[in-house]
Amino acid sequence: MSDTTQEQNLKKNYDFPGRWLGGAALIFGPLLMLTGVALRYRFHFFFPDQLAAFQDYPALLTASYNAFAAGNVLMLPAVILLAKRIAGRRPHWAFWGATFSVFGLFTRTF
Repeated sequence: MSDTTQEQNLKKNYDFPGRWLGGAALIFGPLLMLTGVALRYRFHFFFPDQLAAFQDYPALLTASYNAFAAGNVLMLPAVILLAKRIAGRRPHWAFWGATFSVFGLFTRTF
């Protein structure tokens, strides 16, 4: 097999994020986000209350926000996987659903 044929097969068969990464992202992304919210559940969610809680429990709130952010970032491959599955039947719904989901995820992150 020539190099060109191998490259063409790789391009044709390349599937990001793949079954395993996409499946793991679908499981662990929401779990990390839930863990982040559960760690700060006893404090009020309004921003000044979160800052006051951070003064008393800096490690807990840092772990909470880091877990939530990691879950948020891990949701990207999950959204891509779901959009690819939906695109087979409804490509416009998949495009717009994935677009707004990614914007929503990363708006909260940054």
